[in-house]
Amino acid sequence: ICTKICFVQKKSVQKLKNYYLVVPEPILDMIETVEQQQFRWAINGIREAILPTTGPPTMSSTTTPPTQTGDEITFSLGAVCESLGLTPELVRSWERRHGAVKPKRTPGGTRRFTSENVERLRLLKTLVDQGQRIGKIAKLPTEELKQRASTPTVSESPELEHILQAVEKMDAAQLDTLLRFQLSTLGSVQFAEQIGLPLLHEVGRRWSNNEIAIAAEHLLSNALRTLMGVRNLQQPNFASWPTIVFACPTNERHEFGLLFAALVAESAGCKVIYLGVDLPVEEMIHAVKKTQAKGLALSLVTLPESICTTTLTTLRERLPSDVAVIAGGPKAQSIENIPGVEKIGSLERFVQRIRLMPRPAF
Repeated sequence: ICTKICFVQKKSVQKLKNYYLVVPEPILDMIETVEQQQFRWAINGIREAILPTTGPPTMSSTTTPPTQTGDEITFSLGAVCESLGLTPELVRSWERRHGAVKPKRTPGGTRRFTSENVERLRLLKTLVDQGQRIGKIAKLPTEELKQRASTPTVSESPELEHILQAVEKMDAAQLDTLLRFQLSTLGSVQFAEQIGLPLLHEVGRRWSNNEIAIAAEHLLSNALRTLMGVRNLQQPNFASWPTIVFACPTNERHEFGLLFAALVAESAGCKVIYLGVDLPVEEMIHAVKKTQAKGLALSLVTLPESICTTTLTTLRERLPSDVAVIAGGPKAQSIENIPGVEKIGSLERFVQRIRLMPRPAF
């Protein structure tokens, strides 16, 4: 089976279904080289695309349902990842390399996660999103994780500390230099996960506690917008790349998640039309049709759930069926599933989705 996985990239999609979808989880754990891990990560996206579904992945439709073992309910790896916005590769890495959780195993070796396991993973994800390193927190007691999660701290990263100092000093030139250096060094996805998101969380926390001026927060916002604009100009404009429109609906003004999604989309091979915040539905539809976009990506952070649902439903009904409607952000994850609307919970999964988009034929 391992041999077939190594050479599966040379097979057709039909053969891929025959080989990969039946590979047991213990065999996946044996694939350890960087090249094979990267390939496995790409195949996960293809696996999602070719599995028969009637809408966006949900715990009830594309993942194994909870199982009762004795008096304890356990969950599959897929269900846990879908619920928390993690990837199977990341969960396996946290388990094997860091000992973060100890899931149960079936007689066949498949992982089954208890409610306590799921809670630990949720807390760990929260802390990692805040900028803390998994290696430093993986083995902490659950109670300490809860305490840390309720009191966000600054990342231990010296690079992030330097950027925060530039923000506090209102040093625009230094801030721009540091951000560009980190983006060029890490790449879009790692920049967003290791620098951008922890940075925004910390600046927001300090602003809410009156530890930093609102002008400093605006300085950071503008620096990130400028960075994205420069990055967009530097990207090659291949005719085969699909176009995606990025926007926040009317009265939604939290755009940082959208900015990072646009950044990683470019690195994944798509043309970005970034329209920013507070955009009416009619304007989104016009932009998608005018640019012949293959996707519309929205960030939903603060809008009421009822408005989020109405907005997404209207867009899905009025846009062509071959245009993907993709929603991200906290509110996107909390609303009910809408047929034809995809909810994406992580940047890595967003990249996977983009790479599966149809390319124009020549």
